[in-house]
Amino acid sequence: GGGETQIAIAPQMVPFLALIPRGNGEVLSDGYPQRLYSSPQQEVDEKYYTTRIDYQLGNNNQIWGVYTGDWSTSMTPETNANFAAFLYRDKQIWSVENVHTFSNHLVNSMRVGVNRNWYFDETTAVVDIAPNMYVAENPFVTPSGRGQFQSIGIGGMTGMATSGNAPVWYQHNGLSFDTEFNYLSGAHSLKFGGAFQHSADDGCNDDAHNACNDNFDPRG
Repeated sequence: GGGETQIAIAPQMVPFLALIPRGNGEVLSDGYPQRLYSSPQQEVDEKYYTTRIDYQLGNNNQIWGVYTGDWSTSMTPETNANFAAFLYRDKQIWSVENVHTFSNHLVNSMRVGVNRNWYFDETTAVVDIAPNMYVAENPFVTPSGRGQFQSIGIGGMTGMATSGNAPVWYQHNGLSFDTEFNYLSGAHSLKFGGAFQHSADDGCNDDAHNACNDNFDPRG
């Protein structure tokens, strides 16, 4: 004839329930769920450097080099502020160009460039997690050393570590070389040369399997 039935919570689930924030808004019409309002602060840090060196090797030769580095990190909390998405970027570019004048009619330029980009994304807990709460056999595999907490979706409630598809990290390397000759004679000019490019994702790691995904509905 109606009424409520209380079901005991399994002891192993109690630490997970402690990670669910308490509601701080209005209670919904059915009298059970309570809204959660959350506006945690995002943290972003970026450092950018560039330098250039020019050198005259002689009357017919000039060389210059440029280095650019860009390092950035960001931490974006989820609605459940016990979890956050972390992004790391390390971008570096080196380039060197040499211009040689053979004569009043012929000039050559050669350029070499190296591009190195390192990416690392992870979404995990920002609070202490007991080792037995991780689902992955080895959750401590990423460059940060943080444990990779599994993504948990909860029907009708705020989940845990649900943003993005992290963890993933890889390094992108690029190499380029080109040379160009310019020949000028009277009213005529001729340009010819060649180029080579190589790029590869080296040391690519996609360890999403080390985080795992769980979903459950507390409403049955």
